[in-house]
Amino acid sequence: MKNETGFHKVKLKRNKSLIKAIRILEVLADSQDGISLSEICSRLGMDKATALRFLATLEDEKFVHRKEGKYYLGLRLFELGNKVPVKGNIINRVHPHLKKLAYEFNETTNLGELYFGSVHYLDKIETPRSLRISTYIGVKLPIHCTALGKSIAAFLPEDEREILLKDYNFEKMTPNTITDKERFREELEKVRRQGYSVDDEEFEEGLRCVAVPLFLENLIFYGAISVSAPSQRLTRERIPEIAHRLKEEVCLIKEECKKTNKGGAL
Repeated sequence: MKNETGFHKVKLKRNKSLIKAIRILEVLADSQDGISLSEICSRLGMDKATALRFLATLEDEKFVHRKEGKYYLGLRLFELGNKVPVKGNIINRVHPHLKKLAYEFNETTNLGELYFGSVHYLDKIETPRSLRISTYIGVKLPIHCTALGKSIAAFLPEDEREILLKDYNFEKMTPNTITDKERFREELEKVRRQGYSVDDEEFEEGLRCVAVPLFLENLIFYGAISVSAPSQRLTRERIPEIAHRLKEEVCLIKEECKKTNKGGAL
């Protein structure tokens, strides 16, 4: 018998190795405080040599990470989670809020997400007064010198943040770019304390940007929204006001997503 593609139906065998890897990820997902190798083997009835072989590959690919003898889910799963179709609905949900902020401040607003160690720009609103800058929907920019990137990195779980920073390349973009890992950690601590981040001409000279994290954990979305403008217009004195409004809109977005999600769809 042929299927709709015209090819004869073939009963394909399930890949047992892939199934074992999936089972390991499922065990890790149920163990937020980490789990030891012996516990993994006990739960899955798997010998240590086999489990170690799978864990080593998953760790190399950043699906798993190990700390102090325990295994945890890795950053790669957070990033892949952002690719599910619901993301398009999130963009549609956030878009009116970006538009409102853009016309309130008469400046560019942005939505970005974590994407394999960089910031992926998902949406952008420009006004007639906005300065054209080198960002566009779909572009991927560094985390360390963008306000969106800082906000996302600062509020990731600590273990995931450390994985992100482990081999991170702190490329110097302007004289203001933070290029030292320890100094960047201090910057992220400051972001966590104040609840917002600032790109103070760190990505592009003459440009300043303020961002606030937008984490929708139940939808596996780890992002941020921002307002960007020329430094002479977005002065340091205006930063608290803009940050406050961004936080207000994030609260509204989360509330809308929560209500809609209860209805069964975003």
